[in-house]
Amino acid sequence: MQIECFSGFSKRVNSTKQPTGTGTTFDVLLKDGADDINPVFELNTLDFSINRVKAFGRQYWSHVRNLDGHRSEIICKLDYLATYKTQIGAYTGLINYTSSSNKLTITDPRNVPTLQLNTAHTDFLWVSGKGLKADKGTFVLSFLSDQANSSGLVKYVAMDWYALSEFSQLLFTQNIADEIKKQFTNMTDALVSLMWLPVDIDDITGVTTSNFTVGSQAVTLTDSSGKIITNRILNLETGTTILAFPETSYGAGDIRGTYLAKPPYLTSEIYLPYIGIMEFPVDLQAYYNGSVYLKGAIDVFTGDILYTLYMNSEKIASYNGSCATHLPIGSASYNAFGAVGGGLVTVGGVGSAIGHFAGGDVIGGLRSLGVAAGGMATAAKSVSVQTQISGSNSSALGQTQGTQIRVTNILSIPSETNLTAFQAAHGMPYYEVETIGNLSGYIQCADASVSIPGDGDEQAIVNGYLNNGFYYE
Repeated sequence: MQIECFSGFSKRVNSTKQPTGTGTTFDVLLKDGADDINPVFELNTLDFSINRVKAFGRQYWSHVRNLDGHRSEIICKLDYLATYKTQIGAYTGLINYTSSSNKLTITDPRNVPTLQLNTAHTDFLWVSGKGLKADKGTFVLSFLSDQANSSGLVKYVAMDWYALSEFSQLLFTQNIADEIKKQFTNMTDALVSLMWLPVDIDDITGVTTSNFTVGSQAVTLTDSSGKIITNRILNLETGTTILAFPETSYGAGDIRGTYLAKPPYLTSEIYLPYIGIMEFPVDLQAYYNGSVYLKGAIDVFTGDILYTLYMNSEKIASYNGSCATHLPIGSASYNAFGAVGGGLVTVGGVGSAIGHFAGGDVIGGLRSLGVAAGGMATAAKSVSVQTQISGSNSSALGQTQGTQIRVTNILSIPSETNLTAFQAAHGMPYYEVETIGNLSGYIQCADASVSIPGDGDEQAIVNGYLNNGFYYE
């Protein structure tokens, strides 16, 4: 019989590549017992350069063994991918990966992140008069008053703790208490809510005064003053800072527009005071790559806080929560109330407050509002306070973590940093149904089922190559 032999042929093991051109034809004898999977041919010459054979309409790897210095054996092994290249190229099925894919934005689960490379911190500065305070706050007291005017029956007053202390002492003097009791069953029924906000009292819009009317009873401060709130919204704003996209130093170049600019390779967090650590949109960060600032507002009646994040003048995210510490007020028989979202919500009895906060007393004057009130005010100043949470982490978080807004980028090194080289060698995610003949380079199929003229074992081997990844060339 005759076989066609090739010399110096090279290819990858898992490749469909076939020799080009015409090889040398030899007359050979098929060794007894051989088959068309691993045939052995006897050749009346000796040529060690032969490494490829075509016979029986199939492609074989081969190597030469010297018999007697003049004759040789060509020992062959079936090359399944090259033999069935035509059938493989005609197969249509789901393709997981291919070098023909240009979808660099689809995360490749084979390219796992390794150690963290670096973190980048960006600081934001509050605009004067439009910022939060970690160590300086304002008490907002609401109480029933027939002089509340446009706010209805409730008057809202911003006070520092000196003013609140004097107010509480005067409120509980015998003559004022007796007069208020003429209107209310309990004198403290005139008090509605008390909260602490992390803002400067000077930044709250209002009318400074030393005179207040509780119910119909006038109370006059002599050593301090408060501020009747005339605008319940306090605006927040930061200056603009340049938030450049994280630079890579591991040879991947500009990773924007690729999956390396997304989790888990790149994650970004923003810390917002009194809300906590939130997700920062890394896709938008990669797109804009520029100036960032925040605007926000606090409702000083409820403590609701809203942040709006801007990047290059485009609104890209909003976050909301509460920054108020609601403090119990009243006598030993009076439950505490906090104004949340405009409604009265019970936030805990006085007894439980005493049990939790009986340890300290910084603002001694508030003791005249009852032991619980003094203890809670003490806790608010010492930041060791069990606060009411209203859609956020409330005041204690802001005090312990500070009011400095921060963005943190966490960039991890992927196993493969050169995506171009990785694409050629291992393909990129594709996840579409396609005919293999329309693709090239590395291909990995999903549950392939190629129809070939071979037996069942050969079909299983070919399908295994396709599912494990091969090169169509």
